[in-house]
Amino acid sequence: MVWVAARLGVPDRAEAYERIAPYAERRVVMGTGITHQVPAESMGDRARALDHAERAHALHRKLGLEYWSARSAELLADLRD
Repeated sequence: MVWVAARLGVPDRAEAYERIAPYAERRVVMGTGITHQVPAESMGDRARALDHAERAHALHRKLGLEYWSARSAELLADLRD
């Protein structure tokens, strides 16, 4: 991601979010695990970010991904504060 931003410039967050939003239900594999980024939080849309994080956490639990379940639980706690 850093390389892409360095090469192309930093995109408008709202425009980038709208482009990736249709793929919210898809899993993203990064390294050795599955993660879920919450770009809505960076745009100040806490309700949408919380919704994404809740769905990610449910998926992590369903798939039995203990590490990612713990990370998404931490994200949920941060978003709920």
